Amino acid sequence: MDSHANQIGQTTSGLFCGIGVGPGMPGLIPVVAWEFLQNCDLILHPRAKYADRSVARNCLPPHQIPESRFREIEFAMESDRRHLAGYYSRLADEISDEVRAGKRVAYLTIGDPLTYSTYIYLLRALRERSPGLAYRTYPGITSYCALAATTGFAIGEGKERVLILPCPNDMHELRGHVEAHDVVILMKIGDRLPAVLQLLDEMEIGDHCAFGAHVGMENEVVSIGISELGKHLQPRWTERDAEKASENPHTGGIASLGSFRGNSGNPEFPPTDREGVMPPTVPPQPDEKKPSGYLSTMLIRRKPAEPRRPITAAEPNQQPDAQYELLYQERQSARANATRRRRSQV
Repeated sequence: MDSHANQIGQTTSGLFCGIGVGPGMPGLIPVVAWEFLQNCDLILHPRAKYADRSVARNCLPPHQIPESRFREIEFAMESDRRHLAGYYSRLADEISDEVRAGKRVAYLTIGDPLTYSTYIYLLRALRERSPGLAYRTYPGITSYCALAATTGFAIGEGKERVLILPCPNDMHELRGHVEAHDVVILMKIGDRLPAVLQLLDEMEIGDHCAFGAHVGMENEVVSIGISELGKHLQPRWTERDAEKASENPHTGGIASLGSFRGNSGNPEFPPTDREGVMPPTVPPQPDEKKPSGYLSTMLIRRKPAEPRRPITAAEPNQQPDAQYELLYQERQSARANATRRRRSQV
């Protein structure tokens, strides 16, 4: 086991803890993590520069923890990874000082702390700059798990192959991933959404998909199949967006840390995306610096799940597991043949 993993220091009573909350609904947090929050000294929660409030803060049950324990961290939109590393290094040093002083410090993040989260960069900086610092990480609920629960979409069944994929710029690449897997969990879609919808329509698998943005929040958009999705997105997307989808595929750049901003105040604030970025109601103009698009998740099934056929009288000795393995091999063989035919036509 990694010697760094979830270390519990023996020389100090201080402890740093990464905690996944939400997404969306207040109270989606492990009981053990909630107990830690109720007894910790300092709770750090990120807020994007262009957001009024921190969405992570709103995912906690209101009015149950004194406001004096909360400290907001402001994020800026930054694409220079070296500059970004400097922010995390400084934050790691501040956290290390608090922990070595004997304080119990929590860092909130939306979803799971170790799945496409800013917590990953912070934890890496802490390990590098403060070896041996006591820390724990409590898991959270990812956006795709929340979407699956909301829509009843089975992410993986039997021996289905499941891929978690940040949306690529090239739709031909995405097509290849979809054809090579049973289920694709597509994340960080942003301005590429129109191109993704067009691809799914061309592949005629739109009805096998589920889409969600801001799941569990007041402004959530959830759709099973893409036929009903257009009317939900019309206020946010225009023909210009579709034309620019491949040219401007980013969802706002990389969030970098700015500075502490003190207590959070009133917990009632507009829902935002994973790090607190407000989704634009109209596409931003070129001279605007607000991030375009909004974070969303899509669950893509290459074809409908096949029902398991019962054992027939002709196969009285066939065991269920062996039969299902045979069906799986048949599907794999058919898929390989289809791929070879497609490549021979290129």
